[in-house]
Amino acid sequence: MKVADNILAGIEFSLTGEMIGEYSQINGALIIGRSNNTDYILDVMSPHGIITSRQENFYIKNVHFYNFDWNNAAALGTCSHCFHDAATDEGARTITTSGFYFDSTVPRRIRYQTPFKAIFKDLDGSLTDLGANSWATFYYKSHLWEGECTRDEDVYNGVICNSNVELRTIKFSTYTPSGLFDGMGLKVLPYDDSIIGSMNSTQL
Repeated sequence: MKVADNILAGIEFSLTGEMIGEYSQINGALIIGRSNNTDYILDVMSPHGIITSRQENFYIKNVHFYNFDWNNAAALGTCSHCFHDAATDEGARTITTSGFYFDSTVPRRIRYQTPFKAIFKDLDGSLTDLGANSWATFYYKSHLWEGECTRDEDVYNGVICNSNVELRTIKFSTYTPSGLFDGMGLKVLPYDDSIIGSMNSTQL
């Protein structure tokens, strides 16, 4: 596919149908955010090159991005049609990527969308520049592992991590009492004795 001058997204892929393997994918695309032949309306917008699926097992390969250097435009967005919290589930879908090329006119590679929990697994380092099997996700304190992950809001709108860590979604089902945890955001922090034992009452 070759796409240019789209107000919302060059390519948007909503549902994978829970297909296993690499059946649901974008493979080989040229995506131009803004060309010299664009309409004036685009000048006030902040589109994405690709908005990813809201289901698992979605792959993006061999894509070239150009001219996303205005407003808050970005090469990648997340969770198609997840416009507000009530329109989606817990999120944290994993998108697998490889073979990306970002021109110098693409200062923002990722701009996350509701529910701000997507995970990118970078097979070859072409998304994160951190080598094979690296990661990108939205920033939460639990994601910032010292020496392994770096926060970069300008380019990645979150954190990028090397292959020494793995990012995975955590899901609970059939929990009781159900009313106690319905709609509650899950936050995970290290809770080792060595960490808790060194905290004062204010830190705890």
